[in-house]
Amino acid sequence: WIGRFAPEKRLDVALEAVRLARRRGAQVELTVAGGERPRGVNDSFIHFVGAVPHEQVVSLIDEAHATLLTSYGFDNQPMVILESAARGRPTFVCDPVLGAEFGNAVVECAGSEASDLADTIVACAQNPGVLVDAGREASLLARQSSPQAHVKNLQGVIAGIRMR
Repeated sequence: WIGRFAPEKRLDVALEAVRLARRRGAQVELTVAGGERPRGVNDSFIHFVGAVPHEQVVSLIDEAHATLLTSYGFDNQPMVILESAARGRPTFVCDPVLGAEFGNAVVECAGSEASDLADTIVACAQNPGVLVDAGREASLLARQSSPQAHVKNLQGVIAGIRMR
């Protein structure tokens, strides 16, 4: 989980979902980047690394199986998804708008509540192929969204205009 500690980012949903998933048997850990550990959060499987520079964010993504974006009805620039895709990692999303926008490059939860996210985490722990497939799609998304791909698309448009 990477982001500002703002209510609309819903860090509390991420924390509760991981707790629920662990109670249901998933051996999952959560690393949180973006702020300091909130009072009362003492779970040994939740790690806070504080605010970190971009290079460390990239390293954290590389070390993870997936990233997590718990905002709902808010993120109009979901950089976490793009950063994760660039590293071949899928992102769990709670917002169906983001699920529709990013398709198979993300793992969409059945709902926006912590229990919905926990269900999805448990399902992925039981069937890791879901994350592998989504990671493959995330890598494809990153290639299709690269500056080089945009230049190639623009060159095609420009060539089409010149032909007329």
